[in-house]
Amino acid sequence: MSPGLGERCGACGSTTTLSVISHTVPRIEIKSLDMIPFSESFSGLFDEDNDEDDESHESDDEKSVDHEEYQTRNEMSYNVEQFSNVRDLDPEWDDEDVAEVMVLSPKERYSKLPTISEEYDVVFAAPNEAHGSRTLPQEKPSVTLADFDIIPTSGYPMLCRKRSTEKVYVIRTLDRWNSCEERVIMEVIRAIRAPFLERIHWSLPGVAVGEEEKTYLVSESHAGNLIALMGSRPIAPADALFYVCEVVEGVSSLHAANIIHRDLTPSNIFIDHKGHIILSNFCNAAFLAANKQCSTPPSAAIEYQAPEILLGWAHDFAVDCWSLGVLLHFLLTGTNPVVDADGDNSVRSRILSEDVAMNDALPSPEAKDLIERCLERNPVLRASIGAIREHDYFTNVDWNGVARKTICRFPFCPPLRGALRPM
Repeated sequence: MSPGLGERCGACGSTTTLSVISHTVPRIEIKSLDMIPFSESFSGLFDEDNDEDDESHESDDEKSVDHEEYQTRNEMSYNVEQFSNVRDLDPEWDDEDVAEVMVLSPKERYSKLPTISEEYDVVFAAPNEAHGSRTLPQEKPSVTLADFDIIPTSGYPMLCRKRSTEKVYVIRTLDRWNSCEERVIMEVIRAIRAPFLERIHWSLPGVAVGEEEKTYLVSESHAGNLIALMGSRPIAPADALFYVCEVVEGVSSLHAANIIHRDLTPSNIFIDHKGHIILSNFCNAAFLAANKQCSTPPSAAIEYQAPEILLGWAHDFAVDCWSLGVLLHFLLTGTNPVVDADGDNSVRSRILSEDVAMNDALPSPEAKDLIERCLERNPVLRASIGAIREHDYFTNVDWNGVARKTICRFPFCPPLRGALRPM
């Protein structure tokens, strides 16, 4: 506050004191001017490699120090402030050669984010990349092959018993690379947790000498399949409807996951300890990419294969619908419609060209019509899995109840005994 100045009022004669406020103008104190051109003032921030001869004479220690300094400079970032009119800062600035000022100040440096150590074993990375997907990291298994005892059996697949629980499982041996798609399919089925599909409990790598390239899939064991249940005898129409509904539900889940089974036969349909079906054996299964059909050789059970598979043509989900038609005919009549009982014609010719003879023992026109729609040789005209679910044969079916396993009709329950004891 400056000293007051008096001013007398002409009307009343009083004196008013006015205050004068001193405004301090900011000034830039310049001790010396840097005469280096602005374009060259940052040359030290860049690594110039033009003079190779000079670098050849540097010692290793000097190169190491220069490299560390170079990294430090490259990791440094700056705040930049630009003043286009210096007189905004100092009205008394009178150097006409300097009309603009740029201020660079280093930003605060933060510590780097920690890297994630590779503590996980990624399973099936190569086959998943081939299908355009990525596999989540999985922890190394806590269960190993040493935890199981192999049970001698005459057939395949083998059985094993887990030592800690005495439970019996099925164990399959796969070549790690030649059977990569089957392993990925089994992992997908385990992930989607859909009913009526076989699930693996463990995927274990081989550890013995010479078995490093093998993988062992351990899954549930079941007492028997539909062949063991039926033999060559038909089952009651209501029982056939019960089983076919669960097969259709299982196939629907596979198709929703872009998986074709391609080997739907009674020998690959097992009965669990509660009486429900389990679709098994995915060694011939395949992924079907969007708008892309696949082609592979047919399996051994050609009497359930669609014509396009026998011909080696590209195919899609329709091949499973053909197999469903043959399966339904077998359940209702005990016979396969493409197998000639007299042996006059081969199975292949009846599938590809001859008329498929329906058994007169079919219990209803709805069942016959569904089978005929499934056994359409043209896959484009063949009934899809969605059309099968909506067919009149399934008019009274509660599909939600089927998926929840609340349908209480169990035609056959395996006995709880011996080496095939369920889990």
